Amino acid sequence: MYRLHFIALLLFVACFASVGHCATSPSLDESTDSVTVRCGDQSLTVRLDDASLIFDSPAGKIELIPEIESVENAKLMRAQSPPKTYRGKTSVAALIVFPLTDGRALSIHIDGYQGTDAVFVTSSLTASFSGNRDYYRWKSSNTFDRVIPADKPGAGAKLPSDAPLRCKNWVLLPQSDSGTAVYTNGIVGFDDQSPYVEALPKYRYLRGEETLDIGIGFANARHYAEALAAFNSARNKSIPALKRDSATTQDYGAPAPRWLNSNRKIAQWNDDISADSIVVGVPAERSHIEKIRENGGKAIVRIDITHFANPYKPTDADPDGLLNMEKHPEWACIAKDGSRKTAGSQVVPCLHQPELREALLTVICNVMNLGADGVLLDGVFPIPECSGPEFDKHEHANSKASNTDQLDNLCREIYKLVKSIGQDKVTLLNSGGIGSLWPFCDGQIWDESAFDATNRAYMAEENREALRRGKVMISLSLKVTAHE
Repeated sequence: MYRLHFIALLLFVACFASVGHCATSPSLDESTDSVTVRCGDQSLTVRLDDASLIFDSPAGKIELIPEIESVENAKLMRAQSPPKTYRGKTSVAALIVFPLTDGRALSIHIDGYQGTDAVFVTSSLTASFSGNRDYYRWKSSNTFDRVIPADKPGAGAKLPSDAPLRCKNWVLLPQSDSGTAVYTNGIVGFDDQSPYVEALPKYRYLRGEETLDIGIGFANARHYAEALAAFNSARNKSIPALKRDSATTQDYGAPAPRWLNSNRKIAQWNDDISADSIVVGVPAERSHIEKIRENGGKAIVRIDITHFANPYKPTDADPDGLLNMEKHPEWACIAKDGSRKTAGSQVVPCLHQPELREALLTVICNVMNLGADGVLLDGVFPIPECSGPEFDKHEHANSKASNTDQLDNLCREIYKLVKSIGQDKVTLLNSGGIGSLWPFCDGQIWDESAFDATNRAYMAEENREALRRGKVMISLSLKVTAHE
């Protein structure tokens, strides 16, 4: 995941142009229907009506279409015109932007370089702010009965029609007397013998201007050695499509208290908790907190800050209904059609409202005064933008900030409040493991079961520095990961 800046990519293409030494330079062709990059006897075409990719070489054609996950069944619209293009002596590039009906956009950057016998594409999907992970993939309708993975040279593996296969870095797809090498900074997988490419990790909770990026390279290759040579050439020249960027942050904030990052005895709240446990998800009731602490444990109280119960249920931390949305209809997030945004029976808040934020901080303070050792902020995922001002429901003091920006600001305020009560108190975020959130939390919760081994390994590597600096990651299965 990284932010795609076309100007920066064009600068890279222009700089890279000076290092090529092949006799034939790549070319870029445009028409009213498509944009094509050609390198020798191979080409990569982007169709402007549906964003499909077509790789054509002596081995044959491979077509891929974008499959974008959407809660609103969003559709791709025709590309914005004209595409932005670059033509140099030894390199070419084009950027095509496809709007989606839900307000997102899919950007496709294709390029070719003299000196590298391959063509490349980087696609970038903007955030949905739906509260769900953002996900898409490139899927081909071509079928293959055999594949040669990068880590298994030889005759290759036969592709069963009923078993998934996922490969990192690249694969060679044999076709008649030749084949197509597919390179990626993500994962190449197969469904019913048809290849697809997805990001690594495969989905994200995107924030702000972040994008979910997939880089792919295609090359005509007669055998494994040719495919490997083209891959190494591209990697050695740091071509953007094959670069893996981690979502890191320069500022990780203070380390978590030792009792959190050195304790592997963690449990979810229930009525039968063993002694000396760190208990996550405790209700905001004094009796529950006292019971855990009397048994030598630590009580971390759950507070959902993006979904409010309707009807409201009082707690010891909020006996007077400070967060009762029925008393404050102006606090609700307003959908694009003017209705109140809900998630089942729960109300989604507009976190632009200062009175709501103040009420949340008061409830957090009350939780800590009940004797809690910390708070678990639930629902710290990108949330829908609020259209309240458009329907005269309320105002947004900072019109440039999104609802998710305000969510992050609220988490920052809560973290500061909790630490002001005691440096040994903690703030956990149920956020999925997002690098930009580390400065204002002690730990993050993520869904380990949602990832396969390759994606889990990548997530671990991506957050390794945060753990080294004393932060903690907790999976939904309650496995604690901290720096050893």
